[in-house]
Amino acid sequence: MRLEVLVVALWCAFVVVYADEIFEFYGDSHYEFGRQMGLRFRDKIQDRMRLNTKLQNLLLPFAKTSTGRKLLDRCSDIVLTSPEIHVVAHNEDSGEVDVNRTAIVIAKIGNEPKFVAYTYLGDLPSGAFGFNENGVAFTLNFVQPSEIFVGGLGRGFISRDLLTAKNANDATSIITREGQAAGHNFQLMDVRAKRVWNIEVASFNRHLIYKFKDEGSAVSAFFHANQYQRLQIAQPLYQSSLHRLHRYSELTPPKTIEEALVVLGDQEDRSWPVFHDSLSHAKGDLSGWTLTTIVFNLDKGNAVSFLGNPAYHRQNLVWDLFNLTVLPSGTSDSL
Repeated sequence: MRLEVLVVALWCAFVVVYADEIFEFYGDSHYEFGRQMGLRFRDKIQDRMRLNTKLQNLLLPFAKTSTGRKLLDRCSDIVLTSPEIHVVAHNEDSGEVDVNRTAIVIAKIGNEPKFVAYTYLGDLPSGAFGFNENGVAFTLNFVQPSEIFVGGLGRGFISRDLLTAKNANDATSIITREGQAAGHNFQLMDVRAKRVWNIEVASFNRHLIYKFKDEGSAVSAFFHANQYQRLQIAQPLYQSSLHRLHRYSELTPPKTIEEALVVLGDQEDRSWPVFHDSLSHAKGDLSGWTLTTIVFNLDKGNAVSFLGNPAYHRQNLVWDLFNLTVLPSGTSDSL
C-alpha cells in the first residue's frame, strides 16, 4: 500500500499545468479558421482524441451503428455583486486528458463579432469561458438533467453561437433556445452595463434565469458547482459537486476577490477538493484537474487568470474585455 501511494505521489508530481498558447485568426472563412487551428495544434488534438476514453469506447463505436450515423464535471463559480463590485470567479476543471491541451483563441471571422475563447483543442470555442466585442461574456458549468432529448442540439453548439451574441438579450435567447439535448449552466455577463445572470438550462425547453441584484451596501456571494441549484429537475448526483457545495456551506461567504480566490483554492476535503492539482492528487483527490482560474472584474473591464492555486495570487494573464487582448500580467497588477 505504501509503495502504491508513493507511485501515485511521484506520478502526480510530474503533472504540471502550463500557460496556454494563444491562437489568433482574422479572415472571412470558418473553414479556414478551423483548418489553420488544426494545423497549429494537430499533435495536441490527436493526443487528446486518442486519450479520450469516452470518445474511443463509446461515441466512435456508436457512430458506426445505423442509429449513430443518423445523429453524428467539473467547474466551480463564485459570483460577487454589490453596487461597488461585479465579479465572476471561475475554476475551469476537466480530466487529465485535457491538461495542457487547451488554447486561447482570438478570432474575427467575416462579419461576426470578434471573440476571445478559452478552448479545448479539437472542440468548438468555447466549452469553458469567453467574451466578444459586443460586451457579452460568460463562464460555463457542466450540468446534466436525468432526461436527455435525443436528437437535440448539443451544448457545444450553443456556447459557440453565444460568441456571436449582439447583446445580453440576444445572448439570453441563444442560451434558452428550444430543442437542446441536455443543458448547461451559464454565468452571463453584460460587460458594459456591469450586469450578471445565472442561467440554468435543461432538455425539453426548461430553463431558469436569475439576475443578480446589486442593491444595498452588502456584498452578495453565490457559489455554483456542477449541479442544478435553482432549476428543480431530476438529475444524477455527483460526489464532487456535493462535496464542493458542502465545503462552501462550511465557509464564510466571500466578500472580496481575495476571499473568493481562497475558496476556489480550497483543498480541505482531500477526496473531493474545490481546487485540483498535483498536491491534491497526492493527498487522495478522486476528481479531475483545475486547468486555470479566471476572475472577471466588470468594474475594471478585465479578467485575470492564474497559474496554480489561485489562493497564492500567481497572476498569469490579463484579458481586456473591451479591447479583446490577452497579455502577460505585470507584477504590479492588482486584483
